[in-house]
Amino acid sequence: MSWMTFIIATLLLTLLLVFLISLPWWRKNTTSPTESVNTKIVKQRLAEIEAEVEQGLISPQDSEQAINELKLALVDETNETQTTSIQTGLVLAVGAGLALLVGGTTYHYANQLSQVKLAKDAIDALPGLSEKLADGSASDFTPQDMTALTLAIRQRLRVDPTDVQGWMYLGRLWMAAGQQKQAIDSLEKATQVAPDNVMVNVAFAQMLTATGEATSLRKAQGILMQLIAQFPENDNFALLMAVASAQLGDMQNAKLHFNQIKAKLSPQSDIYKELVTRIEGADSSQTDNSTSKTGFALTIDIADGVADKIPEDGYLIVFAQDADSDNRMPAAVVKLPLSQFPRQLSLTNDNAMMSGYSLERLENVKLMARISADEDVMPTTGELEGQTIAEVINGSMIKLSITIDKELL
Repeated sequence: MSWMTFIIATLLLTLLLVFLISLPWWRKNTTSPTESVNTKIVKQRLAEIEAEVEQGLISPQDSEQAINELKLALVDETNETQTTSIQTGLVLAVGAGLALLVGGTTYHYANQLSQVKLAKDAIDALPGLSEKLADGSASDFTPQDMTALTLAIRQRLRVDPTDVQGWMYLGRLWMAAGQQKQAIDSLEKATQVAPDNVMVNVAFAQMLTATGEATSLRKAQGILMQLIAQFPENDNFALLMAVASAQLGDMQNAKLHFNQIKAKLSPQSDIYKELVTRIEGADSSQTDNSTSKTGFALTIDIADGVADKIPEDGYLIVFAQDADSDNRMPAAVVKLPLSQFPRQLSLTNDNAMMSGYSLERLENVKLMARISADEDVMPTTGELEGQTIAEVINGSMIKLSITIDKELL
């Protein structure tokens, strides 16, 4: 609704209210029924008095006195009726005035028109503020700019809640304002809208790492694990993983990724010094689990229905994923060239892709056996696969069989 439409509608409703209140004064018949009856009675009595005078029942003097008394009574009654009418009109007028006053006052304090105007002004200013933000001039933002930009983005997100860029901007603005929880909520909304967007996931992981809280750091690790699996050579992801792991106390994982990017960092940088201090100060002694492994002793076989679809060259890829979450990052992977089936192999903590994420950290796993033309764990149409669900028992090797029985479509 435009401002002009709103104003016109308000005026029409006000005029309608005034018309309804003043309607009693506009009635054409202003003579009450009681007044009309009294007038007839007086005329009838006057006629009777004249008849009595003609019949000699009363003297002319008595008849004149009776007529005067009737006239006085009629005048008194008329004045009383007019007074009552005036009093009634006055009550109605005062009531209408009070109603308009109370309604107007209530509307003035409850209409939120100032907030609506503020939101409209913020939306109008959004292009200029966005351009200023894109130019790297965010440091020049005044508190009013920050408030206007935040309000404008929230208004836009109400219209289009799938605006990923809007959620990212809002998250960064909340973080700049020191509103950490709102910032994380905004970035999480962005990941829900675009779960496969790399930039969104990186921004969310950075935000979670900046909190320093254990729950957020573990969530950041999970996101970074999936990013590193996609881009194993990305130094920025490795550095962020090292920082998150060091804060969480996962020194083995921190050291692994720090070593990947150590030579590319300046020894004088604060982040380099912080990571070195944390890693060197951690207890380097670790429990030797070589005699008590956690994992599965697997037998892999091929179903008759897909045996003729096995390629001449390729790989057998066996891996385990967390069965209790949507995290598709493998906790352990074995890749072997194709050979005769059935095939026996072991899948243990030694086969973890990342030191901080292995079988012993999971309770239930989905075990997958796949025949692929290459070594890529990601599924491809035409590959053959079999799977099963199993419980992980720390310190134990569990014997299981997996039959490859379907072709991926």
